[in-house]
Amino acid sequence: MKTEILPLNSSSAKKAAELIHSGNVVAFPTETVYGLGASVFDKEAVKKIFAAKGRPADNPLIVHVASKDKICTVASEIPKKAQIAIDTFMPGPITVVLPKRKEISPLVTGGKDTVGVRIPEHKLARMFLEECDCPIPAPSANSSTKPSPTTAKHVFDDLNGKIPLILDGGACLGGVESTVISFCTETPTLLRPGLITLEMLRDALGEVDVHPSVLENCKVDSVASPGMKYKHYSPKARVIIVSGSAETVCSLYDSALELSKRPVILWNEKDKDVLGSRAHYWLIEHNCISSAARNLFALLRQVDDEGFDTVFITAVDKKDEGLSVMNRMLRASAFTVLDDSSSLQDLKTALQING
Repeated sequence: MKTEILPLNSSSAKKAAELIHSGNVVAFPTETVYGLGASVFDKEAVKKIFAAKGRPADNPLIVHVASKDKICTVASEIPKKAQIAIDTFMPGPITVVLPKRKEISPLVTGGKDTVGVRIPEHKLARMFLEECDCPIPAPSANSSTKPSPTTAKHVFDDLNGKIPLILDGGACLGGVESTVISFCTETPTLLRPGLITLEMLRDALGEVDVHPSVLENCKVDSVASPGMKYKHYSPKARVIIVSGSAETVCSLYDSALELSKRPVILWNEKDKDVLGSRAHYWLIEHNCISSAARNLFALLRQVDDEGFDTVFITAVDKKDEGLSVMNRMLRASAFTVLDDSSSLQDLKTALQING
């Protein structure tokens, strides 16, 4: 199969919608990451999403709609607090988990009776959705477990030859996937953090619980949201979070070199004088946590492209947008965190080196 990349405009959106209605899948941009979509009512097309990504069948898909009045086409009811979230944050980088309509296939929901729904803030994405005139289930448009794609090139790198069309809307401005909050629990529960922060949700809704899987490596048998159960966001390189000083990461970097590794540091620009000539990129620019969300996945892909095999990445404060960044980094690193007290043996263990 030849994979075509077209700039997203009215003409290409029409072509993409024709592909959707003929049972194909299409990659498209949102304000968070690129998605890989099909018609929610076409089971065979939905199967193509899982096949292209190599995605486990029990990992649910988020359904994208063009406007608020379309939510009822996939959800059987909208609780009062869910309506508050919809009115406050949509269109935007948020997914609400609601009871599903019986017409929505278990293929879409991972076998659950709930469905995640969102309205992208990205105007061109909504234009594409309006052209399709049907709900579009769409996970991130990457190979399963790899860092999510924030450019059309990232999608092409992973899915070339597996899908017919990528709609190119430029680089995604958000950089991490949508916030996911469930309204199918007694208290609204944050399942996956994103750019609509926990603080923002609590300001609008009052009490909001946080699922343990957000920051802990806990056993999850049943998933109501992507990003809860499986390894995610990981480059080929070994990712290690460093919750410590710039001097500590320099020491770890030097030790990794002595262990015949090719390390790189993803750090805060404010420490540029400490890192010196060691290979590094700025995860955090101008001490702004939003830049970490925007840069994370692109940098994790870049380190693989440039042949690094070990990534030391700075821990960030878990408040506001930092919670979403730490959630992704913890899963990318398999919850591996070193600090100022870590020894050479701790590093060897983290690198899975014996002796």
